Amino acid sequence: KDGVCRMWDVRTGQGVCHASLGSEILSLSFNRGSSHIAAGFVDGWCRVYDASGLGEATSLRPHDTEVRSLCFAQEQSGEVLFTGSFDGSVAVSDAESGDLLQRMEGHSDRVVQAAPHPERPWLLSCSVDKTLRLWM
Repeated sequence: KDGVCRMWDVRTGQGVCHASLGSEILSLSFNRGSSHIAAGFVDGWCRVYDASGLGEATSLRPHDTEVRSLCFAQEQSGEVLFTGSFDGSVAVSDAESGDLLQRMEGHSDRVVQAAPHPERPWLLSCSVDKTLRLWM
């Protein structure tokens, strides 16, 4: 709730770095190469940070409400960020520019998790409405 992101070395238990991100953080994800971290916030904003020092790279607001789930995926056009929100939608944004590419609606309640398929251009999402959606 304090808006501070802390990174730890799990082998040593020592803190590596920390940064105040300004708002309550609800979700975090590393990209595949671990060069960037995405954070989802209570106010619908997402920010992508350089993982080496938590310097902000991109800001985007794919939702008007809480971003409870986010994950990176590599697409043919580049790296994208999938976000799931309490508004019941899943958004697809360009991870570099922050541009909203697509909004997928089909859940009747809050989206709590989104996960990309490791090899195919598919996304699985689940919701409090007790459904799973496979987006292809």
